[in-house]
Amino acid sequence: MDRNSVSIQRGDMNSFSENYLPEDTVTQRARARGDEIGTLNTTPIVGSLLRYLTHLVGATSVVEVGTGSGVSGLWIFKGLAKQGVLTSIDEEAENSKIARTAFEDGDINAAQYRLITGNTRDVISKLADSLYDLFV
Repeated sequence: MDRNSVSIQRGDMNSFSENYLPEDTVTQRARARGDEIGTLNTTPIVGSLLRYLTHLVGATSVVEVGTGSGVSGLWIFKGLAKQGVLTSIDEEAENSKIARTAFEDGDINAAQYRLITGNTRDVISKLADSLYDLFV
């Protein structure tokens, strides 16, 4: 059975697209922690796009606005260069805390991410945009 016939039989393209790219256990746990505190999480299809775009540009340094529970960051790390760095900005300290847990669960070296809690406009205005390959 090919992908098109599965989606037609189900009649639910959204469900099909969201379940077509299964998430690993680390990402599932991060998503569950985010759900517990009411954080909006990146969907698997958007996560896959983030991974693809990160890889496509050969990013070694990415800025993410809205840390959430770390789900989007985990997807970004899948496309990030081996020694790449993610800088993630969120106004909620709780989001940074659970994202750190997600990255630790994913065995991501702490030197590869910066979790900044603060007003997005204030933080971004202090970043040197020439040092970053991708802003998401």
